[in-house]
Amino acid sequence: RHGDHPFCDALDLPSYSTAKSIVGAVGLMRLEALVPGAANQLIAQHVPACAVGEAWKGVTLGQSLDMATGVYGSSAFEADENAPSISAFFDAEDHAPKVAYACGQYRRRAMPGQTFVYHTADTYLLGAALADIQRERGDGDFYDALIAPLWRSLRLSPTILTTRRTADAARQPFTGWGLTYHADDIVRIGGWLSDGARIEGRPVLDSGLLSAALQRDPARPGLRAGGQDYRYKAGFWARDLGTTLGCAAPLWAPFMSGYGGISVVLLPGGLTYYYFGDSGVFDWAPAAVEAAKIIRRSAEHLTNLVEGLLDISQVESGVLRISSETVRLAPFVDQIANMFRPQAQSKGIDFLFERPEKLPDFVRTDQKRLRQILINLLTNAVRFTDSGTVTLHVDARREVLRFDVIDTGIGVAPQDHQRI
Repeated sequence: RHGDHPFCDALDLPSYSTAKSIVGAVGLMRLEALVPGAANQLIAQHVPACAVGEAWKGVTLGQSLDMATGVYGSSAFEADENAPSISAFFDAEDHAPKVAYACGQYRRRAMPGQTFVYHTADTYLLGAALADIQRERGDGDFYDALIAPLWRSLRLSPTILTTRRTADAARQPFTGWGLTYHADDIVRIGGWLSDGARIEGRPVLDSGLLSAALQRDPARPGLRAGGQDYRYKAGFWARDLGTTLGCAAPLWAPFMSGYGGISVVLLPGGLTYYYFGDSGVFDWAPAAVEAAKIIRRSAEHLTNLVEGLLDISQVESGVLRISSETVRLAPFVDQIANMFRPQAQSKGIDFLFERPEKLPDFVRTDQKRLRQILINLLTNAVRFTDSGTVTLHVDARREVLRFDVIDTGIGVAPQDHQRI
């Protein structure tokens, strides 16, 4: 946490354009699962204002979600979104003027599905079409009936169960913005999407659209969006991390983005990175590099666990060998702390890492054994702590290192102390 905002256990976070993914994309994916072919229905069939003239002829709901309608003023990145005329759309409080702008502001300049142009108004039209389909189905409001039940099943915060809407009788959800999150909502939604969007073991979103959005379908990669290393597909951005991470081939990571400096990244390995700020920082590549290091170290730890099983037989035979090698101390303990910080945060507990500013540059120890011990202690501390903190404390005095793992969990039963 940075800045002068007072600390709160639960801080309300604005969605801004991440709602294009959380409402627009999830809404269409949910409807497609219930009504196959919904993504291929036409915007003009469900939004009468778009049926006037030829501009919106042949544009589908899926292409509106992709912001590839072919209806725009300029294809330069965000030129239309930053044009002075956009205030007529964002400032309008009622549905009619919003949809009038979205349908009538620009003419057809390209075939649908060929050119990405960032238009929040396109996502608004998607929401209007979803609402009309829901009315035809007689199944209630599209946000309340299609999307909010998913968040209840995931036990998300009450703030995300409502959305901003127009002020008139239409009560049209904004779709492309207007949600309020808590940080835990972001982590849960990210993990849920990465794991196939399942409720009680069953996928509840259309698997084809979800796979395309998460860059898991090579046949549907999306359109170039704002730069050579960026794509947009089914309401999600994607960035090529191949060069950044030193990969031989492209590695596309899906992410959501919002005004001011909001990034929610679904990284390989099931990790979700999120950053909410108002400083205009959108480059999350350094976080991806650190995440890759954590994933690599976790894989190395898994290998060490297997080796540890082999060590048990050596212990039982009395021939366990302890090695002595030179270890750079500060990077070693920092890596251990970085492995467990996200695990603690995912449980809603604090992870404190305390060490003096000056540690010995090098020590001689059995690096593998020391890592095994610390990981075992920290794993138990995180596992058995449901609230409060887990602390890793490192101290160096008189050529002796001391490691303390402290937690506010249930502790060890007194009768087990001697045995342990």
